[in-house]
Amino acid sequence: MKQLININLAKITTVTWFRKLLILTTILTVLSGGDSFAQERYKYKVIVARPGKNVTTQLRVYAENQEEARENVALNGWQILSIEEIMDTTPGDTLTRGAESGTTFNINITKVGKGEVVPTGDVSVADGDSLQIDFSPGPCEKLDKLLYNGAELQITGPKHTLDNITKDGYVVAVFNENGSQCAENGIFSENLKEVGAIYFALGKFRKDLTEAEANVINSVKDQHNYVIIGHTDDVRVIPNEKFSDNFQLSVKRAEFVLKQLADSGFNTEAIKIVGLGPAFPAAPNMKEGQPLNRRAVLYERTN
Repeated sequence: MKQLININLAKITTVTWFRKLLILTTILTVLSGGDSFAQERYKYKVIVARPGKNVTTQLRVYAENQEEARENVALNGWQILSIEEIMDTTPGDTLTRGAESGTTFNINITKVGKGEVVPTGDVSVADGDSLQIDFSPGPCEKLDKLLYNGAELQITGPKHTLDNITKDGYVVAVFNENGSQCAENGIFSENLKEVGAIYFALGKFRKDLTEAEANVINSVKDQHNYVIIGHTDDVRVIPNEKFSDNFQLSVKRAEFVLKQLADSGFNTEAIKIVGLGPAFPAAPNMKEGQPLNRRAVLYERTN
């Protein structure tokens, strides 16, 4: 009986040992193939927001394609703002930090929605230097927020400067549509190319043109289609015999530009004018931004 027990214990010990060996072999196989597995997939940078909360962050995921990366992130309840593939780069030598070390940092600049951001893509910035970012919404959009490494920046005009950059980072400019006035008037951002803008004083719709504004008027060409869109800031106007609200004031500004075109000899019969009031600010309606919103913009229809 004692001999039988010893034999059974030996069998159990042998089986247990083989099981451990099998598990260890499996783990080593997975680990050794991990790099090749990652190399067969692609790396994506995904800018996301948490719905209902003022939280924005950057995720990096591996996936076979962009759609798989999008699905994997969306399953976790994130709202996707932008997604792009990260191209592999060869790491450089480690550099000593310091003003004269030659260290540079990468700032990745992207946008969401219809608008322009300059510069865009990957920008190299020397250690401690500044980076100016210019942005302009489309004719029917507004800059909703500007994010730097997930934190919302306070913006007061059509540009913002990042000071004393000491690490890699990312910037996202989020442009949002603002109402349906453009669509109701048959105006769509993708069909318009900005020619130039005329700026007005508070509550005014007439002015003496600057040299730059006169050049805008003189740049129009026959056989081209144009649209003029008038705007105001968010300062509520005092009703008077000429206009009763901001929307009427914005129409007056568009009409002023139309008259300038007519006086220059241009046939204005086919030009459409629209007043959008304060609905589409070019800059935040603060002290520095309001003068940029009191405007009428001339656009050329591209199709």
